Amino acid sequence: MQKGIREYLFCAECEARLNVYESAFAHYWFKRALPHLPAEAAGARINGFDYTAFKLFHLSILWRASLSSHNFFRAVSLGRYEQKIRHMIWEGEAGPEEHFPIIGVLLVDREDGGAIRKELITPFTPAKLYNCHVYCSCYAGCEWLWFVTDHPNHEVKKLTPFSPRRDGTMLLRGRSWKESLGVREFLDRARQQL
Repeated sequence: MQKGIREYLFCAECEARLNVYESAFAHYWFKRALPHLPAEAAGARINGFDYTAFKLFHLSILWRASLSSHNFFRAVSLGRYEQKIRHMIWEGEAGPEEHFPIIGVLLVDREDGGAIRKELITPFTPAKLYNCHVYCSCYAGCEWLWFVTDHPNHEVKKLTPFSPRRDGTMLLRGRSWKESLGVREFLDRARQQL
């Protein structure tokens, strides 16, 4: 059994269905993408992933967070989009590239030779950007940002190259892990509790 935060949400059949997306992401990301990213990455272009599986994996993370009662996910509330995203996940329909864009920012440790901080996991942080609700969370060496809209405005549409593309490509930005919104928010909360 995997370690980490666990909460019973689904039956075994539903978990198996979600596991298809998880397995596809893990195989691509940890075996093909991350090992080949350059040290000190200011950004990178990844390619060769399955658009549907990649996008639906990330949407499933956000969707499950919205269903969870665990304190770690308390910031996530998808409102009217919860059922739409559920439908996309269960029907295997990733939708157009500009719907629910997901941006990845590599978490680089410049003090450690440009290593990517794969071990960082942060709670979800809500934000508003370009008049759109956004959630960010760090895992798998990136800070992921979900733009919760299926009617993106002009500014959000400009981000499409930085979101998964149907041709299996995506541009990733890179920055110091210490500059991550999710990490800063997590550290601020920890300081307040101390």
